[in-house]
Amino acid sequence: LAGFSADRRPYELWAKAAIQDLTDPDNVELRVLRAKVMMEDRSMVTLDARTGFFDSKQQLLELKKDIFLQSSTGYEAKLSQALLDINKGTVTSDEHVDVKLLNGTLVADGLKIINSGEIVRFEGNVVMNLKMDQPEAPPAEEPKTRSLSGSNKPAGAK
Repeated sequence: LAGFSADRRPYELWAKAAIQDLTDPDNVELRVLRAKVMMEDRSMVTLDARTGFFDSKQQLLELKKDIFLQSSTGYEAKLSQALLDINKGTVTSDEHVDVKLLNGTLVADGLKIINSGEIVRFEGNVVMNLKMDQPEAPPAEEPKTRSLSGSNKPAGAK
């Protein structure tokens, strides 16, 4: 499946298997799927999941089991449940989230991505660990040396 959101951002959806009830053609059950969505900042987010349900009329994609979210800007997240509203540009999850940041990690009980990635909000028991760059070591001073030339007499002695 491929299309455009209400604000003209492209999306794509692939699955190894799709099950559709002919009496309910707007809903498709998906197995081993990947979704790719362009965010507001033109970055791409790829979502992989073991199972999902796509409502083509509402443009809703519900993902379940082993969800892996990866942005083209380098962020990664692992979730067990997520709901993507393609038209609104939102992703929500009310279950545990593990995020790998560019310089650390973050865990939370939930996640909300709003306005096509403009705002990312983590909720409940949020813990962030940042790995700061090591400060540059000051340049090593050269050791001070004494001249041992000539005599053992103190300066000024005759």
